[in-house]
Amino acid sequence: MNLKKILNFTGKCALIAISAAIIFLLNINQSRAQEGSLLSTVISLTGNAINEITGDPVTAFITIFDTDGKKVNGGRSDATNGGYYFITGLKPGKTYTVEVKQKNYFIEKFVLAISKDERTPEVSHDILMKPLSVGTAIKLRVPPFELNKSKLRVGSEIFLENIKSALMTNPTVKIEISCYPDNASNLKINKELTEERAKALMAYFTSAGITADRIMSSHGNEKIDPNPKNSPPTGKSAKGKRYIGTSYIIVRLV
Repeated sequence: MNLKKILNFTGKCALIAISAAIIFLLNINQSRAQEGSLLSTVISLTGNAINEITGDPVTAFITIFDTDGKKVNGGRSDATNGGYYFITGLKPGKTYTVEVKQKNYFIEKFVLAISKDERTPEVSHDILMKPLSVGTAIKLRVPPFELNKSKLRVGSEIFLENIKSALMTNPTVKIEISCYPDNASNLKINKELTEERAKALMAYFTSAGITADRIMSSHGNEKIDPNPKNSPPTGKSAKGKRYIGTSYIIVRLV
């Protein structure tokens, strides 16, 4: 290889190396810019605190903690404004625990994980506050059973998580489980079915860490739910929609 070719080859190698170095530096700067943008992004948590039984707005005190248990921020909902609350100062890529308190209500806790790619300025989360008084009947909002079945349906733990979490967070509360049938056709069969449903719910809660002594009783009912809001419809239901008997968690000791 003559000198000219050597110089040409060397020049090309140098040019490639310089280009690679420039690309590398640009990538570093871009990465730093993205990190800086991420650090400067502030996310707010907003929503409404609502009485789960009545639907009325609630004034509640909300505190947000980081994974080390350190308080990040706090605020309160406003019952005169639909239970609205707004808390800011959260960061993308972080996980927080939100604790909600108010006298005569269950303490509520939930985990808030914010994606590191989150760019929307607000994350919305409505808070359902369960009244904490003896006799309060908390309806399971999504039926955990299929029609005429007593075995918990697949995925029911997702709908029961809210109740389980509330019981774990409020360890002095003791409850009763009560289940109602899907129809009024056969009282004997209804009683057997709903008793098995109540046992299935009790088994779920005890296996999830709720000690058996906190469930003061679990029973089924032979007649349909007497609450007109939760009893079977008197007319025809929408096509494909079937009525499933209601189940309640009733507060018996606080």
